[in-house]
Amino acid sequence: MADRQLRLVGARRSSWDPKAILIMTLSLVLFILYFSSSPSVDSAPVDEQTDPRPVRPAILFDRAPMRSARKQAFSRTRGGGFEDLSEWEWEQLRAEVVTEFQHAFQGYRKFAWGHDEVRPVSNITNDSWGGFAVTLIDALDTMLLMELREEFELSKEFVINHVDFDKDWDASFFEYTIRYVGGLVSAYELSGDRAVLDQAQRVGDRLLKAFEGAPTGLPHPIVNLRTGVGKTPGWNRGKVSLSEIGSCQLEFASLSRHTGDPKYTEAAQSVYGVLDKIPRANYVRGGIDMWPLLPLELDIKTGTQFSGDITLCGRSDSYYEYLLKYWLLTGKRDEQMRGRYDGARKAIEKHLIRRSASANLAVLATFSLGGGGGTQAVMEHLACFTPGMMALGASEDLSLSSQERATTQRLAADLAETCWQMYNSTSTHLAAESYRFELAQQPPPPPGRARSTSQDFHVSEARYVLRPETLETLFWMWKTTGNPKYRKQAKRIFLALKKHCRCPTAYSGLRDVTTNPPEWNDSMQSFLLAETFKYLYLIFTPSHDTRVQQIVDGSVFTTEGHLLQRFQAESSVTRSSKGRSDQ
Repeated sequence: MADRQLRLVGARRSSWDPKAILIMTLSLVLFILYFSSSPSVDSAPVDEQTDPRPVRPAILFDRAPMRSARKQAFSRTRGGGFEDLSEWEWEQLRAEVVTEFQHAFQGYRKFAWGHDEVRPVSNITNDSWGGFAVTLIDALDTMLLMELREEFELSKEFVINHVDFDKDWDASFFEYTIRYVGGLVSAYELSGDRAVLDQAQRVGDRLLKAFEGAPTGLPHPIVNLRTGVGKTPGWNRGKVSLSEIGSCQLEFASLSRHTGDPKYTEAAQSVYGVLDKIPRANYVRGGIDMWPLLPLELDIKTGTQFSGDITLCGRSDSYYEYLLKYWLLTGKRDEQMRGRYDGARKAIEKHLIRRSASANLAVLATFSLGGGGGTQAVMEHLACFTPGMMALGASEDLSLSSQERATTQRLAADLAETCWQMYNSTSTHLAAESYRFELAQQPPPPPGRARSTSQDFHVSEARYVLRPETLETLFWMWKTTGNPKYRKQAKRIFLALKKHCRCPTAYSGLRDVTTNPPEWNDSMQSFLLAETFKYLYLIFTPSHDTRVQQIVDGSVFTTEGHLLQRFQAESSVTRSSKGRSDQ
């Protein structure tokens, strides 16, 4: 086009005008700079059939106000610093996430409406959670966050009028608390519909029975929803896991806050009183003092005897997560919880983070209590929430020294890189359920950027069940650092998820991520809608979307990804703080 313009100029003039040439040259340079200023979202090759990048839309509004709002949002969430990313592209990716959420939801609606889950390959129903529509309840707050009002109203009507928890059913105290109570309370906070809160209270009252009849006050891991009888499963021999006793505090505290009844908070908080009675000597194994890290199982009768490994993997993980998040939920007023988390963080950094043999990857090892102690180098995908937790804690706790904060942030970044390599190392670019690492025998080198290699780790359990933990970490790493690589990594995971897990009906997990093309496992867990799509949506949210930014900044995420509002000074749960203003 520019050459054609120059030829027309030359045809009308008998000689070249230097001023005209200068003007045309500057115009061409500005034209090129304008349309090449936004960097590509991902420099890595992508599958052309799955690449969602659209043609650049027409400019229908003034860019200046948007850029100003973007700068303000970045300064608010990143503590300063701004990089002019291609926000229009992230917005298009976010819209595609919404489309995929709707695809999964519509498949559930068509083939499994009112049931717990849809089996997306065979198109039959699954009611392994008791038939209480767990997919609907888990997805409610995601619908509200994505502004899917029609889907929300349809789902809410069913949940309020057709879900009845008065059923002779042995429910998992842990799972029903994080999915049902958390999902309903979050939906109430975002919608303001009292009928949703009433349903949350009904199920909360039935789950509260898990605390009754236990000699120590620790909740039974199983409770019958109709009879209120609590028990431990036969395979667990009278024991209860850390996650089962330490992952109800956010949900129950929020339920107390909105109902005005402190009984939920009091029951949940009583757990820590039991744990505080454990003798300090019990934490020493093989001459190593692991305090305040606890093994994953406690004897429900004594509360002081424990067994199993010390780990951040399944059945232990969210216990540590809730130490930090309860402090945040209370508006940073519960200093005892901050101290519990800070002690756990230091012990994790000291005892559980190891380095791989050749690539210097950071690994969350498992400390075994058997045989005098020692570490096992098996890291589950579930543990990949940890770097996000560490990054969030470092950004929120202003009492940390600059050195402590920098160390924790560096370790969080190194662990996040390991979790990313779990995805990047497979042929499907989706992570397996667990990996075994080759650990360095010598003292680990100083933390630093790990080399990209898969030689240091191997797939231990190859299935993929649509888990969200790495995406959760990528979200917090992006939010606390502003480093665009975390967004790019999330995009790669999203493309792989869509390519391999999207089926005609909805989404399915995979039997083996090392096989390409993989085989579907005919299961769509409800946390795909509660967490996986939610974190993708948030990572791709442009910074000028102040509605979403304000919701996130004013909330705490539960271990099921539900948004719970941070308390104000007048909260019924934090009466001791009455009179002090919020910061």
